[in-house]
Amino acid sequence: MELMSPKIIASNFTRTLLKIFWMSSIGYAHFASAPGMHASGADRPFGNPKSTRSAVIAPYGIVATSHTIAAQVGVDVLKRGGNAVDAAIAVNAAIGVLEPMSCGIGGDLFAIVWDAKAERLYGLNASGRSPQAATLEHYTETLGLEKIPATGPLSWSVPGCVSGWQALRERFGSMPLSELLEPAIGYAENGFPVVQIIGGYWKGDEKLLGQTEGGKRSYLKTTLRLIMRLKPQECFW
Repeated sequence: MELMSPKIIASNFTRTLLKIFWMSSIGYAHFASAPGMHASGADRPFGNPKSTRSAVIAPYGIVATSHTIAAQVGVDVLKRGGNAVDAAIAVNAAIGVLEPMSCGIGGDLFAIVWDAKAERLYGLNASGRSPQAATLEHYTETLGLEKIPATGPLSWSVPGCVSGWQALRERFGSMPLSELLEPAIGYAENGFPVVQIIGGYWKGDEKLLGQTEGGKRSYLKTTLRLIMRLKPQECFW
C-alpha cells in the first residue's frame, strides 16, 4: 500500500469537491432551464417571477389574516360548522391578542358582508362615537389645546368593536359569542409564540407603553371573559 503525503491527499480532495460542485452546477443549470422557469426575479421557479408565495386554493372555505395563528382560529370555526361571520369574529378577537398594535376590542369595526342566499351586500359601520363632553369648546377653551393629543384619554372614542361583533352575530352568525371568544381567551391566558415582526413592533413601543401604569398592565383576558356574559344592550355603542 502506497502512502500519500497530506499535500497530495488535500489536492485530490479539492479536485473531488470541485468535480462534485461542477456536476451539481450542471444539474442546476438543466433544472433552471426547464420550460416556464425564470432566471431572475424572486425565488419562484414557475409562474410569476415576482411572487414569493404560492396561491392558496381551498374548495370549502378560506381565512386570510395577517397572523397564521389567527387564520387557524378562523379555519377551526369553519370546521366546527360556523359560517364566515362566525370565523371573522373569532379571528378579530384573536388578532387583538396576537397582534395588539393592529386592532383590538378598544377600537372600531367595519364590515362588508355578502349574503349569498339573499344575493345582497350589507355594510356595517361600528366606529365609536366621541364622548359626550368631548366638544370643540372643551378642548380649545377649557383645556387650551390646539389639537387632539396623539396619546392619552383625550384622544379616545367609545369603542365600537364589541357592539359590531354583536350586531354581526345577531344578523348573520350561527355560534354563541362565548365559543367564538374562547380561542382568543386561551392565547391571552396561556401565552402564544410572538413572531419576529410583532416582537419588533412591541419592542419599539416599549418606551411609550411604559409612560403610564395602565400601559404596563393588560386586562385583556379578563375583559374578554366579561364580554362573553354581556347582553346585547350592554355592549359598547
